[in-house]
Amino acid sequence: MADELGALVVQGTKTATASLVWEYEFDDERLPQEGDLSVILDGHNQPIALIETTEVRILPFNQVDETFAYDEGEGTRTLAHWREGHWRFFHRACQRIGREVDESMPILCERFRVIYTPIL
Repeated sequence: MADELGALVVQGTKTATASLVWEYEFDDERLPQEGDLSVILDGHNQPIALIETTEVRILPFNQVDETFAYDEGEGTRTLAHWREGHWRFFHRACQRIGREVDESMPILCERFRVIYTPIL
C-alpha cells in the first residue's frame, strides 16, 4: 500500500490525505499543522518525497466532500469510493482504539504539496 500511495504522491495525483482524529488522541500524538514537513516512505522504508502540509481541517466523516475525495487521488476519485474505502479503514482503526465508527467521527483532512523528490 505504501508503494501505491507513494507513487500517487510523487505523480502529483494524491495531494490530500485523511486520518482519524481519535487515533491521534489515543496515541497522544500532535495533530498535523500547516507548514509541517513530512517524509513519504515507500514499502521498503525508503524516502520517495518530502511534502509540506498546506491545509488542515477537521470535519465529521459525513461532511467530507467530493473535492477532497478527488484530491486524495485513490481509486475512482469519487466521494462514494472515498466513503466506502475510508469507512472500512476507519472501522479497523476504531476497533484498535476501542471506539465505535460513526458518521460524525472527526476526520483530519490534510492537503499537502510535494517539495522534493530524490532522483531514483
